[in-house]
Amino acid sequence: MVEAQGKGTLHAHGLIWLHGHLSPQTLRDRLAESESFRSKMVSWLENTIRCEMMDRSQNTPTATLPKRVPDEPHPGTIPSPRIGVSDAISFQREYNAFVDGLLREYNWHIHQTACWKYLRRGDPKSNQNCRMGMTGETLLETSIDPNTFAISLRRQHPWIANYNDLVMFLLKCNMDIKFVGSGEAAKAFLHYVTDYITKPPLPVHVGLAALAHAIDITNTKHPDVFKSSIAAPKTYTSAITTAVNSMMGYQEISHPQVMSYLVGGGDHYTSDDFEILWWGTVLRFI
Repeated sequence: MVEAQGKGTLHAHGLIWLHGHLSPQTLRDRLAESESFRSKMVSWLENTIRCEMMDRSQNTPTATLPKRVPDEPHPGTIPSPRIGVSDAISFQREYNAFVDGLLREYNWHIHQTACWKYLRRGDPKSNQNCRMGMTGETLLETSIDPNTFAISLRRQHPWIANYNDLVMFLLKCNMDIKFVGSGEAAKAFLHYVTDYITKPPLPVHVGLAALAHAIDITNTKHPDVFKSSIAAPKTYTSAITTAVNSMMGYQEISHPQVMSYLVGGGDHYTSDDFEILWWGTVLRFI
């Protein structure tokens, strides 16, 4: 799912289903019964989801983001290493250094205002209250809770957000990745996805501003609607049209969204059908 942020930049959300993956209860049972399975599961997760730099020597608990020197090119503009140009050992070394450069630019977390967006009044703006879960703490080894079998992945760097090195290498952008293995994690993810796809296109404060703008414009163009309880039907129709157009025009949409609509794109849902709402019918009803 591709979504436009308030400032217009696009970002994508994805859910990958693993063919043949165990159900949450079966996975829990296997983790409880087999030490060999636990070891293989941990190894697979640590190779798929990383929470540290590729170069282990840079994973210090007190790490601070190094600044790029003047005239140093942006890591995202540097051509990636090619496996056919060098031998496997040299390529792996270049690959690790390349990914680390991208991590410093894209996935090194620095607290912003959004980290405490939903903080309750009186709560401190601390590492522990970061809504992204970036507390600055490290975990030397992956652990599995003996009671709930929840998996806490190894985190050897305090500020590198979860990533997959191959995705980072190919896409060169900020990313986050999470393993949804338990029933509780699945419920939390379902809530997250549902909240995302059902949230209104206008935040409350923007919607109220748009409504106030629509009232002002309608009052200016059609003062009789507000001054008299009796007006010609055409006046009400024109007033409604003015109000709706004013609110629609007040929305902030990004350049990619505009271009998508111009070329006939727009929202696309693969499993649902939607009926067209004819504006003429709405006006006749009013």
